[in-house]
Amino acid sequence: MTVMTMHIDASNGRRRVSDRKTKRRGTTKSTRLAIVRPFCDFDANVLLTTFERWNSFVPCRAAVMDPGYEDDDDDGRGGWREEEGILDEWVIFDVSVNGTDRRMVGEEEGMWECEESDRGTNGEDSGDDDGGSGDKDSTSSSSSTPSPMIRRCRRKRPVVGAPEYLDGVLADGSRTTSVDLFLLYSRTYTDSNDAVKAVDAIIEEFLSPGGWGRCFVNVFAVEAGIPKELDLYIPEAQSELLNWVNGPNRQYGAAYRIVQSGEWGNYEAFYLMEGESVPVKNYWLDAIIGEVDAHRPFAVLGSRYNGDKWDGFYESMPISLLHHANGNGIYNVSHPLLERITGQLEVEATGPYNSIPYDYRMSQIWTEGTLGIVPKLAPKIMLNEEGENITLSDNLEMFSTWADRWKGDEPYKFTNAIQNYAATNIIPRNLGPEYVVHGAKLYSPWDPTRMAITLVVSDWFYDRSLSLIKNLDDKDHPFSSVVIMIPESVSNSHDYSKYTSVPVTLQYRHAPDFMDLCAAKVMTDWFMITNSYHQVSRHVDLMFTSGFVPVIPFTPATYPLCLKYPYCMEIIMLSQRWHPKTNRVVLDMDMLYNTKERNEFCTEWMERYGANGQHLYATPPPLRLKRRGEEIVGPKGPTATDYLAYLTREKKGGMYKLIDRSLYGARRPFTKVFRKEENLDGLSVDELAKRFGMTLLSNTTECSCDRFQTENECLGSGLGCRWRPLFASCHPLEMIDDGVLICSTTKAATISPTVSIDASLGKKAPKVTGPESEVYFESRVNERDETGGEGVNDSNGDGPLAVRDLPALSVDKLANDILNSFDPISVSENMSPAASLLESFSRGEVLSSHQGTIKTSCPTYGPSIVPRRIEEFLYNNYSIDNGGRSFNNTASVIGRQVSTLVAVGRARHAQLQLVQFDPLKGLDIGLVKVPLPDEAKKRRTLVNYGETQSELRITFDTSSLLTLLRKLGQNFAAVDQYNLTKARINAYTDTILPSIVRLWGNLLRVYHPLYNVHPHSSSCGVTSIPQQHLEEGVTDADVVVYVEVKDLLTCSLDSRPELTICSFDQHMRPMIGSLSICLDDMDVQDNKVNEKEILHHTALLSQMLGRFLGLSPSLFKYFRNPATGLLWGERSVKISCGESQATRETMLSNIIQQGISRDGEPFYEVSSPTLRQVVRNHFDCQTLMGARLNGPVSDPNNDDECTFFNLDLRFHFDEDMTSISTNADGAFAVSPLSLALLEDSSWYKANFAAATTPSFGRGAGCGFVVSSCIVGGKVPDYSSGYFCASVELPGARSGCDYTHHHKAACDLEIDASPPEKNQYFLPSNPEFGSKFADVHYCPMRSRHLVPCTANGKAVAQLVGESFEENSRCFETDSNIPVCLETICNPVDRSLSFVVNGKHFYCSYYGEVINVYVGYSVFCPRIAVVCPDLVCPSNCSGKGVCDYCLDIPKCICDNPFDGTPGCYGGTSLAQNLEGKSQDEGSAQSSREQNYPDSGFPRSRPDVTIIM
Repeated sequence: MTVMTMHIDASNGRRRVSDRKTKRRGTTKSTRLAIVRPFCDFDANVLLTTFERWNSFVPCRAAVMDPGYEDDDDDGRGGWREEEGILDEWVIFDVSVNGTDRRMVGEEEGMWECEESDRGTNGEDSGDDDGGSGDKDSTSSSSSTPSPMIRRCRRKRPVVGAPEYLDGVLADGSRTTSVDLFLLYSRTYTDSNDAVKAVDAIIEEFLSPGGWGRCFVNVFAVEAGIPKELDLYIPEAQSELLNWVNGPNRQYGAAYRIVQSGEWGNYEAFYLMEGESVPVKNYWLDAIIGEVDAHRPFAVLGSRYNGDKWDGFYESMPISLLHHANGNGIYNVSHPLLERITGQLEVEATGPYNSIPYDYRMSQIWTEGTLGIVPKLAPKIMLNEEGENITLSDNLEMFSTWADRWKGDEPYKFTNAIQNYAATNIIPRNLGPEYVVHGAKLYSPWDPTRMAITLVVSDWFYDRSLSLIKNLDDKDHPFSSVVIMIPESVSNSHDYSKYTSVPVTLQYRHAPDFMDLCAAKVMTDWFMITNSYHQVSRHVDLMFTSGFVPVIPFTPATYPLCLKYPYCMEIIMLSQRWHPKTNRVVLDMDMLYNTKERNEFCTEWMERYGANGQHLYATPPPLRLKRRGEEIVGPKGPTATDYLAYLTREKKGGMYKLIDRSLYGARRPFTKVFRKEENLDGLSVDELAKRFGMTLLSNTTECSCDRFQTENECLGSGLGCRWRPLFASCHPLEMIDDGVLICSTTKAATISPTVSIDASLGKKAPKVTGPESEVYFESRVNERDETGGEGVNDSNGDGPLAVRDLPALSVDKLANDILNSFDPISVSENMSPAASLLESFSRGEVLSSHQGTIKTSCPTYGPSIVPRRIEEFLYNNYSIDNGGRSFNNTASVIGRQVSTLVAVGRARHAQLQLVQFDPLKGLDIGLVKVPLPDEAKKRRTLVNYGETQSELRITFDTSSLLTLLRKLGQNFAAVDQYNLTKARINAYTDTILPSIVRLWGNLLRVYHPLYNVHPHSSSCGVTSIPQQHLEEGVTDADVVVYVEVKDLLTCSLDSRPELTICSFDQHMRPMIGSLSICLDDMDVQDNKVNEKEILHHTALLSQMLGRFLGLSPSLFKYFRNPATGLLWGERSVKISCGESQATRETMLSNIIQQGISRDGEPFYEVSSPTLRQVVRNHFDCQTLMGARLNGPVSDPNNDDECTFFNLDLRFHFDEDMTSISTNADGAFAVSPLSLALLEDSSWYKANFAAATTPSFGRGAGCGFVVSSCIVGGKVPDYSSGYFCASVELPGARSGCDYTHHHKAACDLEIDASPPEKNQYFLPSNPEFGSKFADVHYCPMRSRHLVPCTANGKAVAQLVGESFEENSRCFETDSNIPVCLETICNPVDRSLSFVVNGKHFYCSYYGEVINVYVGYSVFCPRIAVVCPDLVCPSNCSGKGVCDYCLDIPKCICDNPFDGTPGCYGGTSLAQNLEGKSQDEGSAQSSREQNYPDSGFPRSRPDVTIIM
């Protein structure tokens, strides 16, 4: 085979051709790959360094194998195995103790067969420079002189059809693939003699024997022909210059077209390998070829950014950037998608999108097509030469078409063979399985033989630093000793040797804490400093140059990164006193201090400013930013930046190598673990009181992922964090563009606490406004371990209280003028139509204290299982907690006792039911009628409100029912009809409607109108408004509903009730409505309506009224931010809905947001601040953004739009707002989620103490929501107790329903045949599943229900079984469930059960307890069985449920809220005096409202107009 290498003749620009002959390399090669090495004018001189590296790490095995590989060995095993298509290659391994050549490590040992005797190294048999085995055949190995230094091996014969791997990367090598090398110059070779010389030198090396050249067939010198003036790459101009990256963009296009053209050969793909792409292992080309073959088909095969410098602002980055494949990747020139995208780049070459690097722009195109996210460009880029905005073409439809065509093929794929570190500083520990690294800067790690380092810890209490000490030995750190600085007033008697092997010294400080840098007595040559609110990071990756110079990160003192923040600017101005040209900020905890230089620096510092820094701000010239009122805005003591400026002045700056953290990132040596403690420590009662209502504990950086030090902590954080194994670091989940950040980020360049603690030590000092109140760095430089400024954003501590914040009304104004000022239809007057809820979050319009998350280290991807120790105590007649709410919970009907009824199962699944549920009679969107926006605008009424909130007053006007009854009473021939009608009307007026009035009145508070409520018009729906109401209005009412009976014909078509909104107030809160009912729809026996029928209609109408009050998605567009009074707004989106799944342009409320599931399926969820935290607390998953909605449906009021109505049953089975929420069990239950959503409308204040917490999915963890219900045919931990996977015989019951009220069987069907995406029993049983699509075909225990409260109607199956009112179901090791008396103890907040009179206590979920009667009991989730003992009402959305505690409880945002569910009922004075609200507040509230444990009776304020 002839190898042709093309040169460029510099004299005439013509190509010269050289030939050489190579040996036969086996079978004909089926694939052809091009390696494209682009270069430009500035790096032509260093082009040769690429190939020097290739000689160090050879591309393929052919470069190092024995030259005699063509001949067979004497044993018949050598050479090419023609029958297998595999080449026998002898490889030499270094087995010496300190050898540096290739070594056999790890899994490689099972991949090689080696000679029994080692190969000699003396004489002629030793290997060549290229790693070969010399000139002799492999047959000579047996006669070699044995040596313990090397070993000669070859690969084992592979199993037929099995792939070959190198370090976990497929590596078929160049046996079946021919590879050519392209040297691509950006301009033309005639323009540059340097380029020609470099190419000629490379070709000469290629032609020389051995080395990397043996891995390539041809070398071609080609050119891109970019004009000099357009061959640009100017990163610093990326926000202003359209062509700043034109050079690389055009060079990619040239590479694609050259390889695709066929002029040089027919290639399938090319690997664009820039100079920064450096091989780090041998056989990297073999590995890449193997990956190409393994990942077919693909358009682009490459690597995402795998460094860690983005972690501090990961959430705020565009998803297209996070997921883009770096340009140093493999491009399939035959893929039609890549042809289209490359063509699009060529079209955009003269427009604003040319300002985006080609690889990033490719990702933007794909993201726009798949997710509909249109990228944003820098404002100056969008201006033409005349300064006018450039209008971009709308490519969304075209890109979406491409995505629909190819997204199923996964055109973008990623390989481990290439890793993109893009200007990331690393040490050898950070390298992984990659063969080629792009953009990494490799430094040396700390060497303990060359440097001893002390750790200085500033502490203010006797034990705060104990956490750091206890965890010290578990960390990879360089510290040989520790010095703890504590105040003189604190005693400390800890024996630290019990906790750590590192020597610990206590030093009492005699100066202020901010002088610890200078005051610490350090005996080693070097030291670092932190404080007791931190721990040492898992890996303290100190970096050093090859000359062992410490590498220290800095932040440039530019305006965006520093100078616009007063605190940072003050640091720079102070440091410039030492050296006027100081322009870098170094964080105190990043600096590795030299003790000798520290001593000299501190001596001079104290001479200048006093031993306690008292003269720091008194020394002239006065600083421009010295004071703000009475507050010091700068540091009070010496800083690392001062220290560095001093060294620079002394010409000792060479002691450190400084790297720009804004470009290369930085790894923190210390991680903050006590954030809230830092905020609270040292604050007096007066200071706490001043900050009351300010979201004092909203320290949102507490939720940062990078505080987690282990993989288990990271993945189990509940924040959706991702673990980065190469760096042993944790980073946040990426967000959809403009998504709500998990937490905000700031940075402190200080070691002092966030809040001054001088007061706690008996000292009085001015309050310091440090970096925690001034955002220190922009997001891309911020690190997340320091306290955020948003939490304490008012320096005086006088933050706004959470009070009603709606624009004030002037009685003197005309009604129309006032209404016009409250025009929610004209969104532009309040908020940009394009603005989303997520943008509102970023603007701070939705800033709420519960957006942060608690510190947690327990796993929340699955259930949080935390064993605890519990003391025995006597049974004191504690009763089962009836606050639980389920679809089949008879005890959930607020204290009522129904001893004669059979409890329901899941209504449609159950055989024995309290109320038969008919899906055709359930609640759907057509039953709650909301006027279209234009019509709604006309129906507003001006209402003057008072200044206090009280219970919501609902008036049902049933005068039409009384009129009907009177007419029937006058017809003596219709006596039977009269009696039936009377029973039904009495059921409505005496029981059902008063119960609903009482329920919602107890749940919601509003500002009462100062005057009577006047209907807007003379009719409402089909109801005529009484003349008296039109003239005088309705007294003592906030909501008026007129009840009307439907005509017989309408009822024959649909007997379900309908509720119409007729009138709104000026804030668009529904005020007046019409309820149309069919009386015949209510079953009557013996002229009485039985209890189950009353329960069903109560539940149905209660749910409908909830939709009327605000739980209808059609009303979300009118919701306002309670904190600002601004509308949440709406936006235009394209949604597919209806039977035809037609795409419709829909105005969608910003309360409804779109997400993408793990399998790439889009979903919608309702998301508002309080609701979001309720959902997070319910599932024990602090990364959830809202409550998942069922699929979109056609809007019955507007055929051109789609809308939503119900929550998704798969996630919210027993919630309100579902298709089965009208079941009888919901008659007197409203969930915290519903109340949170209503409160976020700004129309109501919710009484969460009266809410009923659902059970389904409670405390299950993130996996319950983000993953499959069944995985591989098995029930994962997060699904345990909620879903099942057992096929059961008819009548058999192997477990409990999810509420533990019933024994139940799994509804798994072996012939369900679910859709492919819902096949959970793969690979063996794809047809298994539930038959119910509304729960995504997830099987549940809902068959053959036996209620544990059967009261003697069930037969005991196990010894000790008891069917009582307080009995609950427990699963056992006998596979037979058992009903046992159960006690929820509010004193100890524990769960216990009784077997044969003996009490057993559950310590944690999943505990197995032997009850000594032949079986053991499995403890259920206490959060399900005793919901009011575990974070009642899901903390009202005003705190975080800490599932890491023994018994989870609420950590309220308001530090003075002592109520168990963060209800806000405890005053500041009570809290300071140690008083708290009764633990059973929620239950006692219900008992007060319904003292007889039966149906609620009418109270004087329950108005039913007859």
